Amino acid sequence: MSNTQPPKPASLGFEVPDLEPGPARRGVSKASVPPASAVAPRSEADGAPNLFEEDPLTSSGPCLDLDTGPRTLTPVFGPSVTFDDPEHFASEPRAPASSRLDGELTDNSARIEHTLVPPRTEATWPTGRAADPSKLRPTPAEIAIVAGYGDVPQAVQLTPAYAYRVFRRQRALKQQLRALTAECERAEAERETAVAEMARAVRPTVEQNPRFERFLVPLLALEELARTRSQTLASTNARLRAESAPLDAELAQIAEQIRVEQGHEQDRARSHDERLAALKRAHARLQRAHIEMRAVTQRAEQQLGPGGGEIPEPEALELTALRQHAEAIRPEPGAAEAELERATRSLSEVRARIAELEQSAERAKRQKQALALQYQGQLASQSRGLNESKSHERAALADLGRAVLGAQGAVDVPALWLDRVRCASDHAEQLLMRRELLERAIQDYDAARVAEGVRLACTAILLFVGLIVLKLIFRGQ
Repeated sequence: MSNTQPPKPASLGFEVPDLEPGPARRGVSKASVPPASAVAPRSEADGAPNLFEEDPLTSSGPCLDLDTGPRTLTPVFGPSVTFDDPEHFASEPRAPASSRLDGELTDNSARIEHTLVPPRTEATWPTGRAADPSKLRPTPAEIAIVAGYGDVPQAVQLTPAYAYRVFRRQRALKQQLRALTAECERAEAERETAVAEMARAVRPTVEQNPRFERFLVPLLALEELARTRSQTLASTNARLRAESAPLDAELAQIAEQIRVEQGHEQDRARSHDERLAALKRAHARLQRAHIEMRAVTQRAEQQLGPGGGEIPEPEALELTALRQHAEAIRPEPGAAEAELERATRSLSEVRARIAELEQSAERAKRQKQALALQYQGQLASQSRGLNESKSHERAALADLGRAVLGAQGAVDVPALWLDRVRCASDHAEQLLMRRELLERAIQDYDAARVAEGVRLACTAILLFVGLIVLKLIFRGQ
């Protein structure tokens, strides 16, 4: 197709090229895209339509994640776009370049989004049901854009690079799929909850309508079962509390006794420390008196000289006074030591009482744990049964809500609840459609070329290793 085609009088535009990169992109043909009915939002940075401004996994809007990594055919947004490659683009008679590019991108975006997310209006009546994934029909072009595997090479020597691109891209796509699957599950749970709460809100009106009796009968039975199981669980808990009450009271009493004894322990420990300090002071005073007596004796010996003799009178008087002082304070260490022994004994008694109380508390705790273990299996079984009943009750409410939505006009549903269910359904369906597109994109590769590339790469590696071994062998010889 060339740039010299005759102009079309009806409208300005250009033909969309065949973006199918190779045999793996089957089912895509060249076609003229009519102008879109709505103009896509434009990016402030380069003046081009901003078609992909939301993240595909976190946004609830109807858009695609086209961030597929480096591609062979990557459109350039902005004034730098050219149409020089005749294999990729064939322009029609000139409209302004920016307007033609805007129109082409807007049309492609509208076509893709229309395929993935059917347009809704505010007046659309929600159904509250999940969409059937088998009815989703994304086009091969859309799948190829999301897959991002690139062109399927015709030359054998290029297949290893293609296999590497497929493996690398699949790893990224599978990570996105895991996150999107978890988000789909949360969205489905939100939809189910919204429908169930809507049914609970309109239930007084629904109960007056006999056409919903087949939904109300199982719901009433499930509510009665949940009420019975709840009462059984409450009764078991009450018995457990009643049997645990004496042990709780004993533990509280022991805790109070321990608190009192710990106060006594602090007082006895303080008294013990004081007695120990007094004993040390008594020993220090007695020792100081002995030191002073030795000092006086040595001074007298120095005065007498080698000949010896009687101690001079001043030293004799001082020595006598020191001996009298030492004799006076000699009983103090013994008395202080006796006081210390009594304080130590009293402190040991308090600590023994505390240890005994702690042992009693441990016995009571073990008895309480044994009692809880005795009821644990029963309580766990009853809790599982109650949760199961609540889940079935919520599912029955959701069925009733879907029946109400299916009988449009039979029950007056407030607009607020309709909007809530509609929003939850739209969000869940958008995520489901994106997941379906992502699952198909993961498988959209040429398996024969990938296998050929892997074989070629393994052969090249083996040859390289063999050459290195041979080189080492010949070098050793």
